[in-house]
Amino acid sequence: MNLFIRKKAYNLLDRYDVLDDTGRLAYTADGLLIRFKGYLVMRDRAGVELLTLRKGSNLFFSNYTAESSDNDGEILATMQQKFDIHPSFQITIGGNRLELRGNLRACDFEILQNDELHGRIRKRNLRWGETYVLSVANIQDAPVYCALTAALDNALFHNY
Repeated sequence: MNLFIRKKAYNLLDRYDVLDDTGRLAYTADGLLIRFKGYLVMRDRAGVELLTLRKGSNLFFSNYTAESSDNDGEILATMQQKFDIHPSFQITIGGNRLELRGNLRACDFEILQNDELHGRIRKRNLRWGETYVLSVANIQDAPVYCALTAALDNALFHNY
């Protein structure tokens, strides 16, 4: 399944709209991801909060935590930037360790677990605003992967 993640251009806050294959709004995310702290709240099309993405306060490497919006605040996923020549992040989702690595010039990233492809993130260039195409096999993991795509955008392109 493909999801299209569009960052709103010329907005004071970070705002992303996630569209499905048919062009209907599937999720929205808004908040403020600044250099040392920040948050992003992901909602479904009915406005129900699904998760909150929080940015860590590491000076050199970006790290993010996706927490459930329920009262328990369960950690759904973590994403930490690795020291590597190419952009590379380690992701933990539900105890599973995945790796997000890619090519910054081509803006093409793969989500891998033991060299098995779980998803792909591609940035579309020459668009009004920034658009990412997220391809995932399991639709239940889509909100978490959408939040991690927003974290990737913030870590590589908008880390002020």
